Amino acid sequence: MRQTAAPSQSKPVTECEPATSATRSTILAAATPLFASSGIQGTTIRQVAAAARVNSQLIYYYFGNKVGLFRAVLEGAAGRVAALLAHATVKNGLPRERLGRFVSEWVRVTLAEAPTLRMLHRAMLEGDRTLAGEIQLYAAGHAAQIGSLIDEGKATGAFRGGLDTRRAVASLVGMVQYLALAETILFTSTNLKQDREERDAMAQHTAELFLRGLDAER
Repeated sequence: MRQTAAPSQSKPVTECEPATSATRSTILAAATPLFASSGIQGTTIRQVAAAARVNSQLIYYYFGNKVGLFRAVLEGAAGRVAALLAHATVKNGLPRERLGRFVSEWVRVTLAEAPTLRMLHRAMLEGDRTLAGEIQLYAAGHAAQIGSLIDEGKATGAFRGGLDTRRAVASLVGMVQYLALAETILFTSTNLKQDREERDAMAQHTAELFLRGLDAER
C-alpha cells in the first residue's frame, strides 16, 4: 500500500538520529496502544514520539503523517495473519489439520497483539470511511482464504457437506477476536491466568472446539 509522502517542512533525519529499522519498529510498537486507547483522532504525533522516545520528525520521515503511521500498523498486523494463512493454504497435509494449525496460531498471535486488534475496532467505530474500507478489505481477503480451507474440508468429506461456510467463518472470527478484545474480563471471570502457558492452552482449545463444530458425522 502506498504511503503518504513526508511533509516538505520535515527536518532531515540526520538532524534527529540515524534512521534504522529498529527505530521504525519502536515507533510502531509505541503507536499501537495509543491508537487503541485514544483512537486516531485522539492520538498525536507528539504522544507517539514521547512514548517511543524519538524525535517526532522521525515519524514524519518513516510514515509521512499520522494516517500513514496507522496504515503501517494495519499492514503489519494483516501481514502476520496473511503469513499464517499462506502456510495453511499450501496443500501439504489434510485440510482439517491445516485449518487447526492456522486457528491455533491465529489465536496465539491475536492474544499476543491484543492492542492491535483493539486499535482496529476503535478505528472502525470512529467512522473514517477510507480507513474502515481498508480494514474491511484485509478482513475480507482473510475470510475468503479461511472459507476456502473449510470448503476444501467439505469437499473431502472431513467437514459436514451442509455446513454454511460464511457463517462458520464469521463464528471463527468472532471467537478469536473476542478472546483478544475481552481477554481480561474472560480470563478473570473464569479464573484463567493471563500468561503464555494459558494462552497457548486456549489457542489449542479454540482450534479443537471449532473443528468439532465442522466435523462430519461418523
